[in-house]
Amino acid sequence: MFIVQGRIDKFKVQQSLKDNSARQEAYLGQALYRSGTDAVVVLDKVLLVGQLNAVKKAVDTLQIPGSRPLRADLMAAIQAIPAGNQIWAVGDLPVDDLDALGVRGPAPATEMLKTLQSGTYQMRVDTGVHALATGNFADIDSAKKVGDLARGILALARTQVAKQQPDMTRLLDGIQVSNNGRILTLRIEESGDLLKRLGDLRMIGKTLQ
Repeated sequence: MFIVQGRIDKFKVQQSLKDNSARQEAYLGQALYRSGTDAVVVLDKVLLVGQLNAVKKAVDTLQIPGSRPLRADLMAAIQAIPAGNQIWAVGDLPVDDLDALGVRGPAPATEMLKTLQSGTYQMRVDTGVHALATGNFADIDSAKKVGDLARGILALARTQVAKQQPDMTRLLDGIQVSNNGRILTLRIEESGDLLKRLGDLRMIGKTLQ
């Protein structure tokens, strides 16, 4: 389940859900919109989005006087994210969720990713893009193997594009992968001018095709 917070126009969101054939039903005083096994509840400035059972459980929790809707460890992780990040996420990632999210790839890589237990993501956009993602793995060896695989892919990509696309090399140089015990960290620092130039080149390429 995802908790989405922001400047949300409750009426427009509800209308959009209805327009997309979501079925409305009442649940503990809240309007719950269903589509198959997924559900959405629109609160003031907050959306609860996810599988039906998870969304209902969140609404159940909110009915308990003095309850905290999030676990203490998740709340601590959220509070550790610096102010100014316009996009961020914190949560668990159970093994079964990989298939549900459509994660595909070579079997060895997929198996290594299944040891990922939780993670955080934060991104700030100003004159450039600054992103930081962390993954907490089940053991140190799994985190190191995934880190080595990611660094190997980046190194191979740099070798292949070094001569033909120098701007792409600069883009890849802005991506760093590091390990610290069971924690894998992915850091991205990209110039806005570089991203715009690459975007312009991509548009030119499409036009020429």
